[in-house]
Amino acid sequence: MPYTTPRLELLETFNENRENAYCVAFSPNKKTFAAAGGLRSVFIYDAFEKKPIGGLTDHRQSVYALLFAPSGRWFFSTGRDGFVFVYDEKFDKVATLLPEYDMATANPQLYPNYSLALNANETELAVGATGGVLRIYDTETWKLKSVFPVHQGNIRSVAYSSNGKLMATGSSDRTVNIIHPETKTVLQTISGHADTVFSVLFSPDSKLFMTGGKDARLRIWDVEGTELKPKVKILAHTFSIKAMAYLPISQELITVSQDKTIKRWDFENAVCLETVDRTFGGHIFTINSVAISTDEKFLVTGSDDKKVKLWSILSN
Repeated sequence: MPYTTPRLELLETFNENRENAYCVAFSPNKKTFAAAGGLRSVFIYDAFEKKPIGGLTDHRQSVYALLFAPSGRWFFSTGRDGFVFVYDEKFDKVATLLPEYDMATANPQLYPNYSLALNANETELAVGATGGVLRIYDTETWKLKSVFPVHQGNIRSVAYSSNGKLMATGSSDRTVNIIHPETKTVLQTISGHADTVFSVLFSPDSKLFMTGGKDARLRIWDVEGTELKPKVKILAHTFSIKAMAYLPISQELITVSQDKTIKRWDFENAVCLETVDRTFGGHIFTINSVAISTDEKFLVTGSDDKKVKLWSILSN
């Protein structure tokens, strides 16, 4: 694919977090987004007004993951304190989800949760946790349904395919597990990353699967039924790939990295179409997270420079 005009343009930089910004998420309403990190608070923003409009202060320690339900019914947060908080569309808390152990007596090293994902029909919430534990909660009762030890290391990322056929987990044990979403049996274990897998992602049409990790490599597979076939493997950054997001309309991929850059990819041809660094208003330390509005007009990033940045995605 030939070189294309840059599409990412900085709109605003937010400083409310005042600590490392570990996670960001965009609401399906296309205008509201959330960010959180080491400060423990979750900040809610209006993308059109380019300003904070609220906050949540339930967590006791760093927040590692945020998630909006695609239906807009719920918003979730979790992190180092081991709690998963569930809010409604007005950000009123409706449930606190607890693990299977007694948090009053357990070793605090068991607490951290790193990732969140909802299945396609939003009947279950998956939580990737310390020690390779995958917890599944029922969204009707908010009860813990099951606990599965699926990795030897912390689960840093969880994803469901939109067609409901697969789920995936990426771990600090350097592997990716492809899992049957109903039985939670491991269908395939993927090795090849040289270090922690920070991000796993299915394309919206469930035909592609992507992983990125501490080894700075981007790997892409074709998904045929429940079988994954290697498609692309490239050294995409100079340091860790911390997160990825899919541009559903233009069918491109965004990666963010410890090397302080945002990259936009044509993954069909393994070509980087755009690199955004501090020269273009980007971050000056590790970029931990990225999220995109469903209409593909906005992108938001969170970084160890304690900044949250809102970007406009220009038309292709």
